[in-house]
Amino acid sequence: MDEIVRVEEPSWIGLRDRLLKERDRFLQTAPSLRDLVQEVHPEELFDWFSDADIATQEGIVAAVTAFLRDDEWPDLSPNEQAFLLLRLEWAVGMANSMTGCPGMHAPSMDMPEEHILRWFLIEAWDCAGMVQALVGLDLAAQNLQDWLSRPDDPENDDDDDSDG
Repeated sequence: MDEIVRVEEPSWIGLRDRLLKERDRFLQTAPSLRDLVQEVHPEELFDWFSDADIATQEGIVAAVTAFLRDDEWPDLSPNEQAFLLLRLEWAVGMANSMTGCPGMHAPSMDMPEEHILRWFLIEAWDCAGMVQALVGLDLAAQNLQDWLSRPDDPENDDDDDSDG
C-alpha cells in the first residue's frame, strides 16, 4: 500500500497534495465518465448524470467515511469510482483555488450570510471561479464536438440524402 500523506500543518497546499494523490490513485483504475456516457444521447446526458449521481451517493458517502476512518478505499462499482474521481477532481480544483489566492480564506458559517455570498460571488470568482467556469465550458464544448463528430445513427438518420 502507498504511504499515506498526512498534512502536518493545516494548509490548502497540503490538502491539495493529499487530494491529488488520492485522485491519481483513482485515475489508474476508474473508468472515465466519457466512457460511461458514450452511449448516452446528449439530450439525455443531464438526466443520466443526475440519476447516476443520486445512485452513487450512498456508496460514495460510505467509501469516504471508511477512507477517513481506515485510510483505505473500499471496493466501489465502476460508476462509484467514476463519480468519486469526479469529486476528487472537483476538490483538487477547490483546493487549487485556495492555494492560488494568497491571503484568501474560506468563510466560516458563523459569518453573516452576506459575507459568505460575497466571498463566493466575488472573491472566489475573481481568484479562480472564472478559470473553473471556462474549464467547464471547454468540457461541454468538447463533449458537443465529440457528439457531432460521431457517425450518423442509422435509427435516427434525418440527414439521409438518398431520398432525393
